[in-house]
Amino acid sequence: MLREAITACNNQQLSESYANGHITTKRHPDYRAGPKGYRPLKDMFESQTHRDIFLRSLRRYRPSKMQSFPHSYTQCDYTADELKYDRILCRRAGQENEKFGVTRFVVRDLQIKQLKNDRPLSRPFPTRNISPDSITDNQPSISINNETPSNAVNKPTSRNVTVRKKGEVKRCTKKSDLQHPTSKWGKGEEAVATITGMFINARSLTHEKFLEICGIMKEKELDFFAVCETWFHKNTPLHLFNVEGFDMFTNCREKVKGGGTLIWVKQKHRAKQLNYTVKGIGSTYEQIVVKFQRIILATPYRPEKSRMENTLSNWDIILGNECSAATVPLFTGDLNSNPELRPLLDQLKSRNLKNYQLCNTRYGNLLDVCISFKDQSQQINTSVTSQALTELYISDHLPIRITIKYKTRSQKTSDPPHYTCGRNWEDFSSKTYSSQLTKIDWQPYEQAILRNPLSEACKLFNENMHAALNAVAPVEVRLRRHDQYLPVEIRRWMSQRNRLLKRTYQHLKNEGLRSDLRRIRNSVISLRREFEEKKVFQKVGKCEGNPAKLWRVLKYF
Repeated sequence: MLREAITACNNQQLSESYANGHITTKRHPDYRAGPKGYRPLKDMFESQTHRDIFLRSLRRYRPSKMQSFPHSYTQCDYTADELKYDRILCRRAGQENEKFGVTRFVVRDLQIKQLKNDRPLSRPFPTRNISPDSITDNQPSISINNETPSNAVNKPTSRNVTVRKKGEVKRCTKKSDLQHPTSKWGKGEEAVATITGMFINARSLTHEKFLEICGIMKEKELDFFAVCETWFHKNTPLHLFNVEGFDMFTNCREKVKGGGTLIWVKQKHRAKQLNYTVKGIGSTYEQIVVKFQRIILATPYRPEKSRMENTLSNWDIILGNECSAATVPLFTGDLNSNPELRPLLDQLKSRNLKNYQLCNTRYGNLLDVCISFKDQSQQINTSVTSQALTELYISDHLPIRITIKYKTRSQKTSDPPHYTCGRNWEDFSSKTYSSQLTKIDWQPYEQAILRNPLSEACKLFNENMHAALNAVAPVEVRLRRHDQYLPVEIRRWMSQRNRLLKRTYQHLKNEGLRSDLRRIRNSVISLRREFEEKKVFQKVGKCEGNPAKLWRVLKYF
């Protein structure tokens, strides 16, 4: 294709340079980050003049191979300064298009050009206020002239901590103020810490997109950046995607197409990854859960539409185990939930959750969400905002910028009431619960034990019992009370589960599969976490997979 394109240029200097071997081509990047044939061709020329001649001719006379792929395009590589300047141009063109309500200005080769005919906006622009400070004097105006500045505009944005005392506002930008906001403020003072981050569906995180994301993280001084659909597999060299000053948490894909999640968090936050297994949601579902500062960040990716209830049940476990008055849950990812958006929002309301991303993120559809607690100012003194950035075009999904503000109280102030996410046993009725139990068919468990005791039996048991419990004791945010006890009916259900696990153990013992006893122990612990009896949980944790100790402890269930 390169030889055909150079011949079509009909330029003697370009032909001589190609004959002498000064024009080379290769696939970029060197490693395979996507499916076969996805890596673009990168051509290197002897001079910039030859590059401009080739690019001009290639756009005018497309080769036959490019004509067979109508979505293919050509562009020249930018330097770091040119990338910054190109982002400024895209931002300014987007603001002008927002004023007119149509697509009138576009960016081509570091220039803002006006189209001959106006086009309708492909995506509705979000309603957001543009501060005057975000537009600097060095930003270019709308023009047709080819004027490229020598130095791109570099305006760093600093993260602020606001100290409020008797109506006075003071801004602190020192690192010591950010790390220890409550070490030097007296009684009656409050500080507001701000955490900023972004999320995007990258659609194959190539090296060019990675460099673009690195520039955004440094320019906007983000605290975290979450990515889904990285297309990383087991042989991907992950060390090439490390960012200086950030910790990386990644999950490689399991399918041939799509999948893969990744989160970068600043090292000063000392983030750690939480292990929550994903079961019964679908083969395409992936999830990473990271905890840092007062934030529980979960990045889900594409649960199956028919199993959305199982996804929310998995979130209930995360909320019940990790979230309290001092933590902020944040679920940001690609749920592909536009066809079933209304039922999903209704289920979020029953769990005291809210979707803060209201603008569409892909071709008029709301696929990417930002979910957290609602009524946060009254419960955990936190505010969450989310908006789509229309000036950044990294993939066909718009990136989402997330801002989390929470109050840090002084040591002299009294602690607020503790909240937790758990089941409400106040309106529990034994008659209603018994009627729910009679609807459950226990015969599938007997058959499942003989086929696959660990995976299928426990899965069926959990799904039906969760459905029965949700009808009589819904999961909600409530005050943490240490004097609450489980009803007698729940203890009877635990004894039934104990008999099921004991029959599973006897089956494994007869088959000689003692190595799976640790898996039984993990299953018992994961089921036990929903009920807040810490003493029994600690006893189970000390068993270490010993069969004798394990079944001695199970009688407490």
